[in-house]
Amino acid sequence: MVCCFSCVPGLSVIVCFVVSLITHKIHTDADVENEWRKLRDIDNPLHPWSELYTEDIPDLAVGERPSVKQLEQAFGRARLAAYIGGLATLVLCVGLVPGVMLSLHVLSETQFTVWTHVLQWFCFAMAAVVVVAAPVEEVVQVVRRVRANNSERRQKETANSAYNLKTINSAD
Repeated sequence: MVCCFSCVPGLSVIVCFVVSLITHKIHTDADVENEWRKLRDIDNPLHPWSELYTEDIPDLAVGERPSVKQLEQAFGRARLAAYIGGLATLVLCVGLVPGVMLSLHVLSETQFTVWTHVLQWFCFAMAAVVVVAAPVEEVVQVVRRVRANNSERRQKETANSAYNLKTINSAD
């Protein structure tokens, strides 16, 4: 009789959890900063930290990398929104949908068809949100950047034309 531990449900989760607890060495703020420093050393030359986080951390100098504190301040609300969204999804998928299903007792064929169609439409809508949200956000950022560039260009042109008018008027 050979046992390959496949008969133990959840063994991989338990092993992963135990190994994580044993190998976890981050206990102080200095340890957190050290681990963050290791991550920051991996930089993408096409999208450096300072360019990537210019909008979110405006006081970040060119070539400077953000600290853990700066990122926590800049993205604290986004983290909270992610936690709330994750919790709401968990409650919906683990609590609400099975709870509604349990309250329906035995479904007729029509009720079952309606139930499956409702769930299919819900899944389709959520997939559409996931698929559409990221590209829409990218388009919005591009449009904002184009508008900012156009505004900067107009300001420079206005300043140059005002300078040219002063030069022409002073020459007369």
